[in-house]
Amino acid sequence: MFPIKNNRILFFSNYGETISCNPKYICEYLEMEYSGKYECVWVLKNHSKNNQWKTVKRHSIEYIYYALTSKFHISNMGFTGYLPKRKGQIYIETWHGGGAYKKIPLDIEVSQSYRKNILINAKETDYFISSCKRFTEIMSSARCVNKSKFIACGMPRNDVLFSVSQNVSDKCSKIKDSIGIPAGVRVVMYAPTHRDDQREPVMFPRLELLESLKKRFGGEWQLIVRVHRLAKVDFGGEYIDVTDYKDMQELLLISDVLITDYSSCMWDFSLMKKPCFIYALDSEKYVKERDFYTPMSEWPFPLAYTNDQLWKNISEFDQTEYEKAVEKHHAALGSYETGHACEIVSELILKESY
Repeated sequence: MFPIKNNRILFFSNYGETISCNPKYICEYLEMEYSGKYECVWVLKNHSKNNQWKTVKRHSIEYIYYALTSKFHISNMGFTGYLPKRKGQIYIETWHGGGAYKKIPLDIEVSQSYRKNILINAKETDYFISSCKRFTEIMSSARCVNKSKFIACGMPRNDVLFSVSQNVSDKCSKIKDSIGIPAGVRVVMYAPTHRDDQREPVMFPRLELLESLKKRFGGEWQLIVRVHRLAKVDFGGEYIDVTDYKDMQELLLISDVLITDYSSCMWDFSLMKKPCFIYALDSEKYVKERDFYTPMSEWPFPLAYTNDQLWKNISEFDQTEYEKAVEKHHAALGSYETGHACEIVSELILKESY
């Protein structure tokens, strides 16, 4: 009664929270290069008709219909285990982080129900997008997915970071204008990773940071902050909160400097060779509770455990040496990033469509 439609694609991002991340960029590329060929449908927790693409409410009857009749399911955080995967359907996992940094479940303590869901997802996954060789090695184990299913293409969301066209320059101007940053003002983004315990406020000395950046790089600077939505923030001064901004890649694109602790956004940002600084106040606690696949000592980014170390790293920053360290890091992890991930994934979809 309800046959699978070979040109229908169901997209999930962040459990239906937003239209974003790798699935969004794949969807946009398909619309641009294969206009009218594919029916793109998004699953959202908060269903709205005011979107570029058709959306269905997560767990609704309409959602179940589209889940069972879509040839392709594309997700960045796994698939819904309670619906049967029909013969002929293709599940593509893009994941939501590149490189090989903080550990993920099954490599840390998890519940039996979570472990069971991971095993179901592993069995149903047909293709898994990989950003680098080390990612494939660790994720094949951590997600119990055979290495033969991994596609060495880089992350689709990072394609935009390779572009230097006038269109990207215009896009940056529009993004900055939309969040209230005047033309000519440089941007530093602070983007700490998610923590299981977000009760303590994040403290950050804004004025000292901006003064250090001005002395080393010149110009006027604006601090933007993107934290987990449950985190408390106290920066002791003015800043622009971009936590609710839907597209992280657009924020990376407009940022001249990134400061993070353990977020995989450092991988994305490094592709542009822009300065990234690590601000790891609680590294001992984090290593004990979560730990890393690639030790912090092997990261190419200047590392600070205190405010004074951060100011020192900024003042002594050497762009030439930094680029050499980043290139060495990409080689060590076996980077697959070339700026053509969307093209590669789209060709795979085209091949599997008929």
